[in-house]
Amino acid sequence: MRIALLGGVDGNWATMLRSGGHVLTSIWTAGGGQIGEITASLAAEHHCPVFFHRLCHDDLVALKQAGTELVVVVGYPWLVPVDPALPAVNVHPSLLPDGRGPAPVQWILSTHPDAAGVTIHKLTAEADAGDILAQEPMTLTAADDLHTVFARTYWRSAQMMAAILSDFPRAWAAAAPQSGTGRWTADHPEVFTIGAATQVGEALHHWRAFGPGLVAWDGVDQGGPDRNTHRTRWVAAVRGWREPHGLVPGTVASDDGRITMLAVADGFLLIEADTAG
Repeated sequence: MRIALLGGVDGNWATMLRSGGHVLTSIWTAGGGQIGEITASLAAEHHCPVFFHRLCHDDLVALKQAGTELVVVVGYPWLVPVDPALPAVNVHPSLLPDGRGPAPVQWILSTHPDAAGVTIHKLTAEADAGDILAQEPMTLTAADDLHTVFARTYWRSAQMMAAILSDFPRAWAAAAPQSGTGRWTADHPEVFTIGAATQVGEALHHWRAFGPGLVAWDGVDQGGPDRNTHRTRWVAAVRGWREPHGLVPGTVASDDGRITMLAVADGFLLIEADTAG
């Protein structure tokens, strides 16, 4: 099929498209003018343009006129207009209708592991509410975090999409309505800030679920007696363990400029600084 891709995919998708003989007619991303290696490779392989502006209805009309047969949305941050003349599907990393919204993986790891999975559904005017073409659950392990769940989602969704594309008219016609509105929605989580009163388990739980960009540290800039100042620092990684220590929670036990060993209420955290932050 001739496909317009909205968002981004990994190498598993690139292989699936190539193996199935599918062609990308265009790629739409919110990269602000910057694209990753896989997107650049896909654009070169398929000889297709990459667009950075938000796709509008006129763009859909132009895609249809240029021969695009299907729009596939994978992690595109903007609501996509719908045109009955051009079929469109969305890949969503939860078992819909649970977890509608922009951040299901974070909440699945945090509080809703039973909703882990992949849903491929028809795009509709209401976000994440279209009829389901394919859906598969995912069993989480203690080793899973934000990175592994996204990787597992790409891997499995590429296989699911290959099956859909092998007989797209049948899959489209057989799509089934979602069962209601779901038990919870996946809004963007708030930033979790590590402080003196933080527990080790609390910090590790939030890091596993939310990862970079949503975990920060209320760090102390050492300025001498009576001149210490607090500054929020973004975190690149968090590790830790429980251990009695007798230090005042919030004490920096060691700092090599990249990794800080922070005493907290019930143990220690190793906080790796985000050098870009």
